[in-house]
Amino acid sequence: MVVRRGRWGRLPGMVSALTSCLLCAGLCAGLCARTAAADGTADWRIEDMGVRDAWDAGLTGKGVKVAVIDDQVVRDYPALADADVTYRLALSHGDSCHGEYDKGRTMSKRDMTLGTADGFNMTHGTDMVALIVGNGKGYDGGAGIQGIAPDASVIAYADSFPTTGPIGGFFTGEGCMDADGNNAGQVESSVTDAVDSGARIINMSFGGGGENWYYPQAALHALRHGVILVSGRNNSTDAGLYDLVGKPAYTQYFPGTVTVNSLARDGTVSATSDVMDGNVSILSPGADTPRYNYTGDRDLVFADGGTSTAAADLTGYLALAVQKWPEATGNQILQSLVRNTRGNDSGEARLDGEHRTGVRRGGPAAPAVGRPDGLSGREPAAGVGGQGQRTGTRRPRACTRSIPDWTDTT
Repeated sequence: MVVRRGRWGRLPGMVSALTSCLLCAGLCAGLCARTAAADGTADWRIEDMGVRDAWDAGLTGKGVKVAVIDDQVVRDYPALADADVTYRLALSHGDSCHGEYDKGRTMSKRDMTLGTADGFNMTHGTDMVALIVGNGKGYDGGAGIQGIAPDASVIAYADSFPTTGPIGGFFTGEGCMDADGNNAGQVESSVTDAVDSGARIINMSFGGGGENWYYPQAALHALRHGVILVSGRNNSTDAGLYDLVGKPAYTQYFPGTVTVNSLARDGTVSATSDVMDGNVSILSPGADTPRYNYTGDRDLVFADGGTSTAAADLTGYLALAVQKWPEATGNQILQSLVRNTRGNDSGEARLDGEHRTGVRRGGPAAPAVGRPDGLSGREPAAGVGGQGQRTGTRRPRACTRSIPDWTDTT
């Protein structure tokens, strides 16, 4: 995480939650409806984390542009029916690409999404987008994924083909290759396009694969423009580096990236990634969260969403903060975030081996983002806040292009 010294405003306590579901019934829909599974399991990433208080204060992500880089999205998933989502395919060159193993699978700049008619009811990318901007509606009139910032604008970049079966985990996606059989370079091209398109936050809920030395120039381009990069660490108990030093050739560890680990409702790190990792910046809800286990599923369940969900949830929380403080730089938002964590009243970021800078303050075990310093004359912000992380979908690419010059100053 990029650190900037200075004084940072702090956040007052959250206002009380909505008093009763009965008061909501018949008076409003959508955001007023409690989110829960059929068995009554609460969507704690919303109910416990101060999100309803933010909505009640008018913070829904409206006016904030977010980019999500992931596999193809199912465009007719009901929770995305009224969401502001633009679909794009950003390639390093050309207008289309084909599957790494199945050349019959193609994507083009005119057609990069999936539909239920293609045999997919859910994909990893669909899940990540819905966690940010979903309306809570599912298939067959059932519950679906509710987004944390439902009025945000999303650019969904397709970077791979999903495979049928389990969602998330190792090798559950297929890369998209150019006519010469090389990786089409969607990640770095997507990051660059997102920055140039005005995105304030870029979510990358993936990891693993080999080094990508084409990525650093795109990441630097984002950071120089104040864009917040969010990524989850791998869903594994393999220890990371002891110190927060970064790994420039990896999207999840590029210096300045907000690397997220998954939090359980009881405040512990999720079992699937419970390990010391010095490059993790913060924790976010990932366990016992809404998801679909398989690409053919139509019924929502609550299970371990892993670091993918944790990253997407953090992106949603940050979108609420950016709406409240549109003049704040990305660094100001992040510095305020890490200085306003549960149990930390020092006004400075504190690190520990397990929780890193911690869990964001707010309601019970809730996140918060305080007023960034330098925005004088404005009131403090209202508080805001497995589906396994995709791994192994990216392979080390052949050096068919020259390594970029990192001195880009655009």
